[in-house]
Amino acid sequence: MPAPHEDIREDDLPEPAAAPDCAVILYTSGSTAAHKGAKLRSGAIVNNGRAMQKINGISAEDVA
Repeated sequence: MPAPHEDIREDDLPEPAAAPDCAVILYTSGSTAAHKGAKLRSGAIVNNGRAMQKINGISAEDVA
């Protein structure tokens, strides 16, 4: 049985996300009960991850 990725060519892959690209939209009603969405940009998610690495001393050697 072939590996699941063998039929995917590099030319078929999408362009990598850039920092200003929206990565996630969180929908909430907040305290106003009016539904709204909050966009999280990919750069913000990366910055948060890097901050958590620094604060918690996480490195590439830390695996579950």
